[in-house]
Amino acid sequence: MAVKKTITPAPVDAKELAPVKARITKAESYANALVIKTDDDQKKATSALSELNRMGDDITARKEAITKPLNAALKSVRDLFKPLEMAHTSATTLIKRKLIAYHDAKKKEADEEAARIAARAAKGTIKPETAVRKMDEIAPVEKNVKTEEGAVQYKKVRVATITKAVTDLTDAQIVEHARAGLLKWDNVAAIKAALATGKEGEVLAGITVAVETQAANIR
Repeated sequence: MAVKKTITPAPVDAKELAPVKARITKAESYANALVIKTDDDQKKATSALSELNRMGDDITARKEAITKPLNAALKSVRDLFKPLEMAHTSATTLIKRKLIAYHDAKKKEADEEAARIAARAAKGTIKPETAVRKMDEIAPVEKNVKTEEGAVQYKKVRVATITKAVTDLTDAQIVEHARAGLLKWDNVAAIKAALATGKEGEVLAGITVAVETQAANIR
């Protein structure tokens, strides 16, 4: 088996970033004080924007020099442990399922036996004291099973199951769920769908498309 190479992230040097921080602070001050009234002002602002974006490229490169090795190391660790975690979950789930099946079957058998005894006592085919004795003889169904290694506790819990897809709900039910915060609005998908219409104005309910001027910097 090949041994994976250990990935060592580049150290974060705050002193190294100090000059970049100073340049960004200066750029912020320039942007706040900027007033564009002439074509010459426009050219100077364009040059400043290009320089600022180059700084942004440098910041991104420095950040990724640190984050990419970290992300790669994190992925490597997750890939290493995933099969173990999946096998652990599978074994745990299977044992619990079989324990519950045994417990429920034993509980059902005990309940049915108690019901038979109660029915015979009601009909008078056995004496009340005999019925009580037989009830006491029914093997108890333990809620807690203890061993030297640990214990299992059986308990009844409320479990909710989704029985319908959103497409099967009525409009009123969808609105009800949405107002209750159960349906999450996808801003990205909604905006993408609105732009895909190629129209302006309120192209979809609650989504308005407008044409605006944007500045694309080339550097």
